[in-house]
Amino acid sequence: MRSIAELLGDQSILCLSYQNHKFMRGIISNLFTSNSMDSAIKNFDELVIRTMAEWQQKETAVVLNDAMKITFNAICKMLISLDQEEELEALQKDVSEISEAMVAFPLKWPGTRFFRGIKARERVMKALRRKIDMRRRSSDYYEDFLQSLLARNDMQNEEPLSDRQIEDNILTLIIAGQITTASAIAWMVKYLDENQQAKQLELQFKFTGNAYLKLETLSEMSYASKIVKESLRMATIVSWFPRVALRDCQIEGFHIKKGWIVNVDARSIHYDPMLYADPFEFNPSRFDVELKACSFLAFGTGGRTCLGINLAKAFMMVFLHRLVTTYRSSVDYHISIGIRAWSSRGMAESNRHASIDEDHSLEALWTAHSGLARQFAGFVLEFRQSSVEMRQEIQLVKIGSVP
Repeated sequence: MRSIAELLGDQSILCLSYQNHKFMRGIISNLFTSNSMDSAIKNFDELVIRTMAEWQQKETAVVLNDAMKITFNAICKMLISLDQEEELEALQKDVSEISEAMVAFPLKWPGTRFFRGIKARERVMKALRRKIDMRRRSSDYYEDFLQSLLARNDMQNEEPLSDRQIEDNILTLIIAGQITTASAIAWMVKYLDENQQAKQLELQFKFTGNAYLKLETLSEMSYASKIVKESLRMATIVSWFPRVALRDCQIEGFHIKKGWIVNVDARSIHYDPMLYADPFEFNPSRFDVELKACSFLAFGTGGRTCLGINLAKAFMMVFLHRLVTTYRSSVDYHISIGIRAWSSRGMAESNRHASIDEDHSLEALWTAHSGLARQFAGFVLEFRQSSVEMRQEIQLVKIGSVP
């Protein structure tokens, strides 16, 4: 967690101790009002419609890339009312550097991902400080999270937040809201492509008119909600999450002492046949019945459950509905594996890539990865990064454009 705190800030809600986390969580959760949710959903819907209109000029589109951009823009609008293209691109580049650094080995050597992430954080903090200073000097009012946090400090009987607390948590919300939601959207498109029956059932809901989607409308899309939940179960974007034992306890005969860190394996739970019949089968109807407690952990559980749980599901439902009611689609997959290696001489970087076709298996993936690793056997490695990238291309045919 130390390396995460260096990137997100020690005042980030992800890095706070129990009592401080409870305090900050209460403040942030109050910002997710029905009005702010409706506004964010409307903006996200506008961005999805605009992006899919651009798809009409293409034969294929890369889902994850567009989902990342749409989600990032919507989150930034909701948090800090940022909608200028140049500023958004610069901020997204820095946020991407920070996100990559979060899963990198924490070495502060020039050229490493962690070092680049630290520098990117400095730029983001500088930009947020400028925005906070501008808000304080201006009489303009913005309908966003930043304005609400600053206004809170002007209220009596409220413990004020420092600028550092505001900056760290704005950055945290941007990162938490963008990557996981966009990744979940990409996986949802994959599962739908493989399960045409689910796609046809979703088409049974017909939302007519030119109005943008709202929370009220989404609440009527019961099957879409089940598709989203099943996609989240199968993808398990956050595969595991750590928890700190607050007191000595015993679970299934295992003694856990206060202060121990316990990692919850969400993926194993989501694929447990004792909890889910045929767990490797995409079956949204499994959510017709109430699940056992703590069997669905896509957003964590307990006091640190993801604050954006309802917003993330709403974004996925909007994307799902616009996709299935606008296009007939099929998905192609291109998976590449890369290894970046630095030798002990001059930080020389090498790259190798291999491709695996659509019907790849985990065994093939591991074999290719190991083969690439062996190519670097001659290097004296002090640090190595590995990456697996899935390029998901969706082939499009607009509904109504073919017989």
